[in-house]
Amino acid sequence: MSVKVALVVPKVFGDCEVSAPLGLSYIASYLKKCVPSVAVKIFDATVDEQAYMDLFLFHPDIVGCTSTTRQIYEAYRLLDEIKKCMPETLTVIGGSHASALPSEAGVHADCVVIGEGEIVFSEIVKNYLRGLEVDKVIMGLPVEDLDDIPIPDFEAFGVDIGKYLLNKIEYSGITGQPILRLVTSRGCIERCPFCWNSTRSASVRYQSVDYVLKMIGVLFGKHHMSAVWFHDDEFVSNKKRLYEFMMKFKASRFYGVLEWTCQSRVTSMDYETAKRMKASGCKSVAFGIESASRTLGFLKCGKVTVSDVEKALLDCKRAGLRAFGAFIFGSVGERISDMEETWGWIQTHRTKGLTNYSFGVLAPYPGTKLYEYAINLGVFSQDTIDYGKIDVVANLDDHYLVDLAVSRSEFQAFLHKACDLRWAESQLRYKNVRGVFTPTFLRVVLRHPRSMFNAVRTMVPNSVTARKML
Repeated sequence: MSVKVALVVPKVFGDCEVSAPLGLSYIASYLKKCVPSVAVKIFDATVDEQAYMDLFLFHPDIVGCTSTTRQIYEAYRLLDEIKKCMPETLTVIGGSHASALPSEAGVHADCVVIGEGEIVFSEIVKNYLRGLEVDKVIMGLPVEDLDDIPIPDFEAFGVDIGKYLLNKIEYSGITGQPILRLVTSRGCIERCPFCWNSTRSASVRYQSVDYVLKMIGVLFGKHHMSAVWFHDDEFVSNKKRLYEFMMKFKASRFYGVLEWTCQSRVTSMDYETAKRMKASGCKSVAFGIESASRTLGFLKCGKVTVSDVEKALLDCKRAGLRAFGAFIFGSVGERISDMEETWGWIQTHRTKGLTNYSFGVLAPYPGTKLYEYAINLGVFSQDTIDYGKIDVVANLDDHYLVDLAVSRSEFQAFLHKACDLRWAESQLRYKNVRGVFTPTFLRVVLRHPRSMFNAVRTMVPNSVTARKML
């Protein structure tokens, strides 16, 4: 007996950089391994306008839907519509949001999967074929050996995977090439309060280097990928695996043709590692720096200091490796003076290894310690929460503030200034002549001459030349 399974990614409204739904592709691959008779397709509405129509035409026996907090209202609406039009279809929801709030998600689906889905979803399909009842909430079992999951089933996508290839990762220095995000590990050794990992207990596991290179080979050969962004929570900390990867990568047919970039904690970086990464084709590394003020202790659980950050940046600079920093404003108890301290540090370190940076406002996502903190503080309740107000953005328009140590108006003014300066800097960095010769650019220069001078100085080594440009 065959069964038709649809794996669905709901629409995302507003500007959003999409990435291939690797989680669903892993589930599809594992499901085909365990249930060979299954007919499984992935419908991704983030890149395909026809995804919902094709889903209903497929008329699946089982629908598995994943969703982030940003998509959750759309996911609930879609599942309700599926049940209305195809009442016999078994609906299953998983993903970070449903895992954090299974009771809420269960209102809109027959079954909620908490955590990893490969093993448990395969069991759901098997039980469906046997005519057995499916529990309302099921705890997913972690796959201990990630190599047990076949290479992602990219052929199960309803669209060409080329739609997920980015042309540029701003921090990486890789531009004008097809770039694909890959995740080659699961779990994280840290418990940062704003991250879903802060309440998870799953161990850290890695795909083998041979598995990773085989996966890259499939993508490189069939989909003309030219660069890889390893989007693992931490790609560098497992030095044994990292060094094996770099050695085998340099000996592979990809070396000199395929570039790569990754993410790391600052405490995992040292000069020797940065030098080896640079030599093996790595273009850049991204650090979650978060803050350069006293709030760093809260955001990094007291395990990272500003000195650690500065050392990592210096090691990267000495090795010739680009270093990107992500920062968070609006932390618990953070004042304007703390924000200004971090902002001043960013500007100073643009000549000390910080190649590029981004920032956003602290967001209390469900499933994090920060979410629990926000509820206890009375920022919102589970009955009154609006998930549309939870997102990592660089403004306060219609978004929650976790802690009101600073007024919303002061905070918004600070963010406007920071956004203006970063925009003006990007016009110079990417030599956007049209952007430079605009009233907006002139306004930023006149309002913030010192900051703009510092920004130019990071791109023009000679400070005299910098003065002439301004």
